[in-house]
Amino acid sequence: MVILISGGVLFSCIKHEVIPPPLPQVDLSASFVADTNGVQIGYVKGVNGFYVQATNYREILSSPQPSNIKYFSAIQSTNLTDMFKVSIGRDLWDAANGPFPPVSQFKVFFESMTNVAFSDDADAGVVLEWRDSNNQLWKTSQSSANPQSFVFTSRVQESDEEGDYVRFTAIFSATFYSTDMSQTRTLTNGQYTGYFKNN
Repeated sequence: MVILISGGVLFSCIKHEVIPPPLPQVDLSASFVADTNGVQIGYVKGVNGFYVQATNYREILSSPQPSNIKYFSAIQSTNLTDMFKVSIGRDLWDAANGPFPPVSQFKVFFESMTNVAFSDDADAGVVLEWRDSNNQLWKTSQSSANPQSFVFTSRVQESDEEGDYVRFTAIFSATFYSTDMSQTRTLTNGQYTGYFKNN
């Protein structure tokens, strides 16, 4: 007896998993070093609780008035009082085109700077702040009679899914003043590697 079995041919379709390429991630390493009173001080992101807080302050005005933005980069610690901060500004843009300057403008703003003037309010240059291990805050002054300099030695604009950044290294020497301007500390051979964030 012959038994005939009729049926369709079954095809097995194997779905191959498509693995997307890894998303770019900006290298956000940071460090600070300087000499003061014959002693070298230094902070490194990820050591002793040090991290970088990159923020900005925007004054949004109705178009066609230009809005403005200042950028801040501070290396500080969850364990120690020490802190070093760079504030720089101002960049202008038309807020009708977006809540932040375009990335291309963000890049050009920093690329156009090399030897940056000191400005107490960071409206037209840079102001540096340092908080020492005794929790005393020191700040640069644009009216200082002593030689001072702040120079960008590198600036690289990069973006990832977290935002738009300018990574930089700057070297500096400056006199820092206590809050009441009665005391001074001089920081020389200073170098800060950090980053600014646009959004």
